[in-house]
Amino acid sequence: MIREILRCPYCAAVVALEDFSQDLLFDPDRCHGAACPHLACFWTAVTVMRGRRTLKRRCTSRLWEWERGTYRVDGLHDFRAAGLANYLCD
Repeated sequence: MIREILRCPYCAAVVALEDFSQDLLFDPDRCHGAACPHLACFWTAVTVMRGRRTLKRRCTSRLWEWERGTYRVDGLHDFRAAGLANYLCD
């Protein structure tokens, strides 16, 4: 299932999240599928709970930057994005 998580207030472009793969999708209903020009950085953190008897948690955190694209990030252990992660959390 694709869930809309953000809509640009300027051009109404959509950022969505695909539930199964937890991939970011830009404008999934349009043919070009590119990020809007107003977006510079976007960070998602998804926690998935699975199982009926024993709940297993799986956390995924991804960062999208205009020049670098999408990549996984661990804010506690990934020092490449630590400065940007701290800036976004403050």
